Amino acid sequence: MKKYISLLTVLFLLLGIHAAPLEAFAVNGAALEKFVQALEQSDVGLSEKEDVLVEQLRQRIAVKSRVKPPVFGAPESTIAYDDVYVFEYTGARESVDALTYYRSLSTTAWAEPDSICRAQSLGDDYGDDMLGTTEALAYLNTAFSEVASVQVAVVDTGIDFDYFADYRQRLTDSGVNTCNSGTADSALDDNGHGSMVSEIILRSTGDNVHITGYKVLNHNGFGDDLGIAAAIKKAADDGAAIINLSLGGIKNDITLDAVDYAYEKGAIVVCAAGNESANAGKMAPACSEKALTIGALDKSGHKSDYSNFGKEVDFVAPGTDIYFAYKEKTASGTSFASPYVAAEIALLLGAAPGLNFEQVKKTLAGTCVSAEALNYQSGFFPCSQDCGVENKNGYPTEIFSTQASYKDYFGNGMPEIDTCLRQLNNEPAISIPEFLTAPGSYTDTELTLAFAPEAGTSIYYTLDESFPTKESTLYTEPIAMETLTSVRAVAYTASGSRSFVQSGTYLPFYHANPADFTLSQDGSAITAYTGTKANIIVPEQIAGYTPTHMVLTAPNVDLDGITLPESIKTCALEDTPIRTTPFLIDAPGLEEVTSAHNCFYRTAFVNLPRIRAFHCQSLFLRELTLPQAQEVTLVCANLQSATLPNLEVIRDDAFNKCYSLKELYAPRATTIGRRAFSACYRLQKAELPMVKQAEKNGNAHAFNNTYCLKELNLPALEHIDTSFFSGSGVKTLYAPALISTDSLPQNEVSYLADEPIPEKEHARIYLSSAFESCTATIERTKIVPVLLKKRYYRNLIDFYGTDGTFAQDFATQNGARFTALPLLVSEPENMGYPSAGILQAEAVGYALTYQWYGTNGKDNRFGTPLRGENAATLHTQAYDFNYYYCEITHHDGALQSTIRTGESDNACYDVNDDGSVDIRDIALMLPFIGQPVTAQNTRCDVNYDGIIDIADISILTNSQIYGVEI
Repeated sequence: MKKYISLLTVLFLLLGIHAAPLEAFAVNGAALEKFVQALEQSDVGLSEKEDVLVEQLRQRIAVKSRVKPPVFGAPESTIAYDDVYVFEYTGARESVDALTYYRSLSTTAWAEPDSICRAQSLGDDYGDDMLGTTEALAYLNTAFSEVASVQVAVVDTGIDFDYFADYRQRLTDSGVNTCNSGTADSALDDNGHGSMVSEIILRSTGDNVHITGYKVLNHNGFGDDLGIAAAIKKAADDGAAIINLSLGGIKNDITLDAVDYAYEKGAIVVCAAGNESANAGKMAPACSEKALTIGALDKSGHKSDYSNFGKEVDFVAPGTDIYFAYKEKTASGTSFASPYVAAEIALLLGAAPGLNFEQVKKTLAGTCVSAEALNYQSGFFPCSQDCGVENKNGYPTEIFSTQASYKDYFGNGMPEIDTCLRQLNNEPAISIPEFLTAPGSYTDTELTLAFAPEAGTSIYYTLDESFPTKESTLYTEPIAMETLTSVRAVAYTASGSRSFVQSGTYLPFYHANPADFTLSQDGSAITAYTGTKANIIVPEQIAGYTPTHMVLTAPNVDLDGITLPESIKTCALEDTPIRTTPFLIDAPGLEEVTSAHNCFYRTAFVNLPRIRAFHCQSLFLRELTLPQAQEVTLVCANLQSATLPNLEVIRDDAFNKCYSLKELYAPRATTIGRRAFSACYRLQKAELPMVKQAEKNGNAHAFNNTYCLKELNLPALEHIDTSFFSGSGVKTLYAPALISTDSLPQNEVSYLADEPIPEKEHARIYLSSAFESCTATIERTKIVPVLLKKRYYRNLIDFYGTDGTFAQDFATQNGARFTALPLLVSEPENMGYPSAGILQAEAVGYALTYQWYGTNGKDNRFGTPLRGENAATLHTQAYDFNYYYCEITHHDGALQSTIRTGESDNACYDVNDDGSVDIRDIALMLPFIGQPVTAQNTRCDVNYDGIIDIADISILTNSQIYGVEI
């Protein structure tokens, strides 16, 4: 009914009729024409401001009732036709109260406020095209004689039931609200997130799919584990076949227990992987094996930068820039990838309602676009994702990385539900389009893109890396390729069946004609390229000259890539504006680049082995290796790895806002500037062994906002300035040369109220006796947000150092834990016990020295030193002792401390169990000398060699006469 009223209202607005106040009357059965006339006279809907118009329309309450309802309050007017009654109020509060009242009446079929009518365009809803939901819906209703009803639970911020009036028969309010906002005993949405999730499921499924809303997140999108778990169990008890969880938090048993409960009840839990670009195994419910964990893709099928990864990821689906009519905007997140897969499963269960969790997972996995196909990239441009891919187009492979398995990022791939249903119905697969010209790199070749179409199919393709659909370009004839061309193609049959996607890249490079270059008067510089080829190889000699400088100007073409000869040593880009397309520079001899217009902004690939100074802004640069660079400043939002073996000074802002930087190799750097790594949100480890920086006030905010930083190795650093660690998540700081600091790590730890403080989340700082001053203080701030039922601690810092030093005094004064060095990190189980093989004494400390000992007694005090065994590793095969232990000495300037592996076990020498090792124990041994060990004398064999002899007595007397027998 809401749709009709809204349409009439909009019609009235379009006609622009000047209306008078609505005349008060209520006539059952009034003709629709009279109803329209009454609406035309209403003052409601005259505002041209959308927000005002929406509020005005919400003051008009429509009620469908089988009898005439009582009039609530004092409406300005009423009107009715058939069994629909409209009450128009002047205040928002009165209209809300009226809506509540009319909904409470047993005679009311429904009651709702009027609302503005919007065009239901889904904008750039590429998710439907990529997953094939439209085709699947049509196929489901024609190929399957019966379609089962499917219940989906959306456990989220609730659902805006008023907005989705057209779907009202498919929506149910569970009455569950476990959070601190919204309407009591109702899952009515007061945030919007749950409604957006529901919109995806509604528009991706048919009338057989019904959604029940459970509100567990408040108006700010927060909730607690107990409330979420309760709603998951309630949804399972309510008979939900699918439970969508577009939410997540730190790994916890409360949530996982609820997911297990739902699994046992037969519900299929689908959840978001998370948006931290981190390991999903640390998140709940994403880490559960009883849930399907979904990562996010962008329009091109590449992994979304924010999407979590790991072996827990089962599938991926569109999640970036999804358009929502509900909010009339686009939004991104794995929250929106999850309901796409939930909708796919709903379609699958409509056709095959008997499938369980494992069968659904296997069926979807069999019809996925593969991880390799989704990871497709255009030639030398690494995808917008965390893992690189080995280059197969003729460029140096070291520019790319294979840090993780594709499966860790894409799971089984992206399920295509239309293909899934057709295979379920035993229809044969459609052949993938076949390239007649193989993708790859070509030099001086006129390339054409051509396919070999199968009979009865049509091929659609894209050249911008977007995912191909029926809306893409129809292939009719070969396509000439004169520049970098990224191709994706798909085949469709006349009935709408589609193949999997074929992807390829064509990269034509041309040896430029020397006549297409202009030179300076002395022939030392190229001043312009006047040709028309987009990818060129510059000749070494032009008109008899060998230029050493180039001004990169191309008035007749937008260059995609340029390869310079080794003779070109310097290059100026002053006349080249910021590019709108990616750009390749391959310059093995280039030593210096000057740029006034950020010309590197779109550079995707750089081979500059001799460059000494490099200042770059780039969107596409992922990995950078500059073996000779001594001066670098980068503004590269997507840069993930930088290898700079000769960089000596990390200047102010050198890597500031390199949001994706994870790894840096700069072993010769001696100085870190201000804000050098500020906002490197994903930096996980930084090892800078030569950074000394004796002067203060030089590295303020250097690691500001490095939330993912786990390990910071600065063995030569002497001073740390104010705010060096502001917003840093550093967990381990190794700084044995540190003299003073004005900043300390500021880590925050959260955990359930009844749990102990998680020790592994503490920050660890390793210091030496050189440390003598700290102006920062440690205040363990405890925060207890009542609504979240969590506890938070800030500044949980543990110190490691040498006994009797300032580091120990500072830790004690500030209530922090102090651990003395050396510290044995891991001791093999057989250390100090019978063994054969390799032993490892792994310890932490400064200038550590090792000495191994062998003994036949179960003790680490009286062994024989093994000559030359001064490493952390011992190969025991060269010796005949029964036991081994290692003495490790920590050298901290003039201070030393020692620990030993193994144990001092006097108990085994106390033969008579009188609490002391003395002459009486030797006396007990003497009658058994030379005899084999039996149950009666086993305690006398203190070295466990199977015989009682002088060696046992020598152990007790601490003498060294092993091997002498009576």
